[in-house]
Amino acid sequence: MINSVGYRNLVKAFDRMANCSGEMHAVLGSMRMWSIDNAVYIPTFFRPEELVPREAFKAFGDQSFSLMDARILWTADAIREWFGKPVKVNNWHSGGSLEQRGFRLQPINAKFSPHLYGRAIDFNVEGVSDEEVQHRIRINFGKESALRFVTRMEENTSGWTHVDCVNTGKDELTIFKGA
Repeated sequence: MINSVGYRNLVKAFDRMANCSGEMHAVLGSMRMWSIDNAVYIPTFFRPEELVPREAFKAFGDQSFSLMDARILWTADAIREWFGKPVKVNNWHSGGSLEQRGFRLQPINAKFSPHLYGRAIDFNVEGVSDEEVQHRIRINFGKESALRFVTRMEENTSGWTHVDCVNTGKDELTIFKGA
């Protein structure tokens, strides 16, 4: 559930998106469903099982997106569109071992991880090093529409990039050191 401040910020962001460059209009045009009134977003490039663990998918199936914040779902799609390459979050559904890089049912390292609230993703961009992804996020923050809802990024990760959309109360990218 988004509180009234979060709702107002989403409305402001949506208004900015509506008046933005052609690049952002291409992203908006690719959205299958976006409702600011209900804070609902259904990703274009991801299926539910790519963003939630097996147990959550078994319980919620196609409704699994309801476990995640609309802003992080939109961000996952926008990052995919920005890089123009496949983005991998979870791969358990195709026989891989990754299933805790989107929504999480239980903490792994951080008791109050934004993953537990559906507000974070750990991901890889195919063919782009994690260092390069993180560098591009740092230098393009505030300029790139794909990063519109990103508020934090974990530094010095090896094997993934972590971004989240927690309310930091700041209009800048917060870089933090993970557990």
